[in-house]
Amino acid sequence: MLVVVVVVLVLVLVLVLVLVLVLVLVLVLVLVLEPVFVPVLMLALALALALALVLVLVLLVLLVLLVLLVLVLVLLTPSLQEYFTFVDDAMLRKNIAVSITGSTLYVIGSAGFLPKPYAWSPLIGILGFIGGSFFIGSSEMWKLYRIAKTETGKEKVTQMMVEGGACLGGWSFFFGTFLFWFGAGPALLPTTTVLFIWMMGSLSFTFGGLSLAYRHVAMDV
Repeated sequence: MLVVVVVVLVLVLVLVLVLVLVLVLVLVLVLVLEPVFVPVLMLALALALALALVLVLVLLVLLVLLVLLVLVLVLLTPSLQEYFTFVDDAMLRKNIAVSITGSTLYVIGSAGFLPKPYAWSPLIGILGFIGGSFFIGSSEMWKLYRIAKTETGKEKVTQMMVEGGACLGGWSFFFGTFLFWFGAGPALLPTTTVLFIWMMGSLSFTFGGLSLAYRHVAMDV
């Protein structure tokens, strides 16, 4: 990933340097050539600049898409690993598939809240977060039920801390985003209430993540 990013940035830098050299060359030629050739030279320069700018934009778009792809893979890798590892437990694989669906919708929703997509249609971010939160919340409730039925002792407690944090986080963003969509505003519901619900969701996700880190560090699982 880092190598690809560096290559793209180097290509952009090379194109910029080429543009600078072309401008310098054109200035020299304008001073040397006869006036009759100057319009043709300027037209060729304009075409070259346009082509170079298009190439730069294409490279930058590819870089953004690559970063988004890596983000998706980072978010989905743990669930994908679980999905292809536990091949003998059909119900567990379905549970994991629900989590993968929720994470994918979260990525789409996050992109939808960026300024340009949000200006085009706020529903991309809103529905992405509502859908992602619903699938994550449902998946985590399913996991909590399985843990309560199968685990005991410290293993049960710590697993429920991990999945419970994600469960509360998912449902907080589900209801918070619904309120943001339909109720946020001075006449209905203060925006600060929605922000508070989202903050509680973020803290719940953080609690789940810290609980998972504790399991890895203290329990070596």
